[in-house]
Amino acid sequence: MNILQAGVPKSGNYWIWSILQAIHQESGEGLLSFIASSENQQRLDGIAELTSSGQRYTDVIDIDRGRFFWRVGSAIREEITSLPDHVRSCSHLWTHSVWDSSAAQLVELVDKVVYVVRDPRDIAVSMSHFAFTPYFKSHYPHGETSQSAYLNKVADTTALAWRDHVAGWTTQVPTEKLIVVFYERIRSNPEQEIASLCSKLGYQLDDEALKRIFFATTSRQMRKDSPGHVRVASTTWRDHFSEQQVLAVKNISGDCLGALGYGLGPGDISNLHLDHETKRKLRFIYESSGLSFREILMMVKAALLQKRSLKSKYKSARVRLKVLLDKRGW
Repeated sequence: MNILQAGVPKSGNYWIWSILQAIHQESGEGLLSFIASSENQQRLDGIAELTSSGQRYTDVIDIDRGRFFWRVGSAIREEITSLPDHVRSCSHLWTHSVWDSSAAQLVELVDKVVYVVRDPRDIAVSMSHFAFTPYFKSHYPHGETSQSAYLNKVADTTALAWRDHVAGWTTQVPTEKLIVVFYERIRSNPEQEIASLCSKLGYQLDDEALKRIFFATTSRQMRKDSPGHVRVASTTWRDHFSEQQVLAVKNISGDCLGALGYGLGPGDISNLHLDHETKRKLRFIYESSGLSFREILMMVKAALLQKRSLKSKYKSARVRLKVLLDKRGW
């Protein structure tokens, strides 16, 4: 079985990647990996700094309006010449790319798509912490002096990007291939959610195998393996967001948050869901969303205030523009 994992950055993707890797290993199927070939590993030997120890073994794929690229962090990005051959060489692919029509080509070639959903407000907080790691400051300098200042600049744009990403992937992937994992659920009850994920993937693993997966992917073990990438959040967005930021996110993505069961008060994961009616709402959000005058002002404001490089600002604007052009068939 080959799996495509997708999700907005800082949604708990590395944790889910580790769980899926462990499930593959426990299933006895073995793992195929393009990036793990000796030739590619030799190329990575000269790269000292990656975000995690597992990054050099992660088959990341970027989707860009009909073109596909394999990538290792910010170090290597090369176009894939044959998508079917590349997919056949990988048991487990990972993408952060927003949905566009060409993503359907990739989805058609895999057996399952595991999509990771996390509250965008917690994503923004997590990103504000990650932005001050040595790796991020070295490769993506932003010029901010504090996490609160960084959060103030990215809270609304994160909510906008999250809405497009989530509404696209959860509604455009065929139902029979899609498995949605809520970060909040797996954090609350990892053993139960790991067992559920195994079952949805079609693996019948015994209790001992499930325990091994659980212990191999605890936060303590993952921090030991990748101390610069794994952080256990002791607070939530409610401890960091101002009233103005809460209102801004509600105005931007409140419809999507509400459809999925995310609330504005104290956290309650019992309402998180993705059923037929939720998909209908999300499909309407995805198909009707466009670049409003308010969003144009918001993006201009972000571009002016953020102290990122011009290259970084251009990349963010290009991602948003790609979504809009694809919806219009351009």
